[in-house]
Amino acid sequence: MKPDTSPIRQSETLAVLKPYVQALIRDAMRRRKVTFKELSVRLAGLGIQASENTLIQKIRRAEFPAHFLIACLRVLEVNSIDLRELDIAHTIRKKRPPILSR
Repeated sequence: MKPDTSPIRQSETLAVLKPYVQALIRDAMRRRKVTFKELSVRLAGLGIQASENTLIQKIRRAEFPAHFLIACLRVLEVNSIDLRELDIAHTIRKKRPPILSR
């Protein structure tokens, strides 16, 4: 069987990245024992107004701009993230059904 070299669709990439982004924020919150209410207060210190419920929904959907992610990680005191193990293409191709050759 040949390796899958077909193009990757944006929807496939988002399906891999959304859980990763959710985990980044939630894990940082858990490690620092920060609630959504506290995250709201910390973000307000940067001029970002978001209620507790708004934050819950945004993070659940994992659909927000990069500056919001960076602001969240900054107020949660995350100084670095390691992206070396995030192999998007491999993860996508592993989830796809195998290509049948004729």
